[in-house]
Order: sequence, then structure tokens, then C-alpha cells
Amino acid sequence: MGRIDLMTTPWTWPRRTILLKGTFPNTNTVLWPGQFVQVAMTLSQISTRSSCRRRRFRRGQNGQYLFPLKPDETVEMRAVTTGENFDGNTIVRAD
Repeated sequence: MGRIDLMTTPWTWPRRTILLKGTFPNTNTVLWPGQFVQVAMTLSQISTRSSCRRRRFRRGQNGQYLFPLKPDETVEMRAVTTGENFDGNTIVRAD
């Protein structure tokens, strides 16, 4: 494992990238100093039951709601509590 020494902000649109400078062991000498690499980082893991496209949520007098499709192919209005947004989706925290 290594450590992050420097992180630039903000990240760049539309590539969704940030510049990091890190220090870590390179025992096999696979990387050269100053070489750019693509890295995926998990910042947190969210335990959730579902997510939905952000545009599906509606806002009413009592908060946010949506109309989920039931097994009998009908819909019902359901109040929900939303969480984080990612790639056009919103996490449903509670319903």
C-alpha cells in the first residue's frame, strides 16, 4: 500500500479526473518516475436497496416521492429519502 501526497481540486469535466501524486513501493520497477497511471479508488461503499434515475424523482409538499412499478404492472406513489447522486442515478436511502 502507498499514500497520497498531493491531490488537485477540482476534478476536470467531462473526463472526471483528478491529479494525484503518491508514494508507494515499486519493487518490480514497473513504473518510471513521473509516469501517469489510471487508478480506481473506492472512497466509500454504500449499502443500499436500490437506486433510480435522478429524473424519476418528484418533489411534493411532504418531500420527494416516486412511482415504482409493482408486479401487477401498476404504479403507486411512494415517499422516499434520497442519498448520493452518481452518473445520473440517485440512491434511495429509505422508503
